[in-house]
Amino acid sequence: MDVGGTLIVSLVLVLPLYLARTDLGMSLAFSGDVGMSGGGFASLGAWIHRLPAPARKRAFAVMAVYLILHLFIITDLFSDILHLLTFPVGFWLDGWLSRRFAGK
Repeated sequence: MDVGGTLIVSLVLVLPLYLARTDLGMSLAFSGDVGMSGGGFASLGAWIHRLPAPARKRAFAVMAVYLILHLFIITDLFSDILHLLTFPVGFWLDGWLSRRFAGK
């Protein structure tokens, strides 16, 4: 998950910012880390997807509220956006892969 999260962030966020020659894009392009925590939140989303249905809905809602509140209360814009993207992607990807490989 972390490798996928890093690729997504690098291609979707860092590359366009770098090509636009923004200060943030220039610094991120030459940074050794573009957000390892993104993989962690994607993994958390995948884990939550495997919970029983009632607990899954509550856990997803709690995490979504936490991530949105974190965006406004403790602002670290780059990390917060990364987490808001990778958490639901991990949740969705676990469901999609589980269905795809269920019969194999």
